[in-house]
Amino acid sequence: MLCILTASKKLLVRRIFCVTLAMAVLIIIFLFSNQVNAASQQFSGSIAGWVGEHLHLLTREDITEKTARFEEVNLILRKLGHACGYLLLSAAVMAALSQFSLPLKRRLWIALLICVFCACCDEFHQLFVDGRTGQLLDVFWDSCGTIIGLEYSCLVILKHQERKRNVKNEKIIA
Repeated sequence: MLCILTASKKLLVRRIFCVTLAMAVLIIIFLFSNQVNAASQQFSGSIAGWVGEHLHLLTREDITEKTARFEEVNLILRKLGHACGYLLLSAAVMAALSQFSLPLKRRLWIALLICVFCACCDEFHQLFVDGRTGQLLDVFWDSCGTIIGLEYSCLVILKHQERKRNVKNEKIIA
């Protein structure tokens, strides 16, 4: 026999899932920032080499000799990594906050504050990781990713609300 969940149990399951997802993204960000400098540089360097070579931005010599061009590609990818991580975090936080009956504007502000606070804490945490530094510029890149993620989340939410209104209007007409 199938277990039928009541509406309140379904909401609870969705809330737990969305909050867990946001926490998982935050833990992954923390694990990346907890890497010592050598491990972090090696990881981002291998990605930069692969991306640079496949996008024909780097030659094999750039990768093996670690030229200035390699360092530029590596830096760009590291900053994009910051932005992408916080884009995912902000989308996950918005998904979690959407499970509660809060106005959209309030959810956006709460998500923004949570993500920027996490970015600041993460950079502060890096002050205590061997070879790493906390940089205000990285908080900026994290915040850029957060804003893009919030914009995307807002568009998805508004599109979903519009679709619900259209379905409701179709039922009234029929």
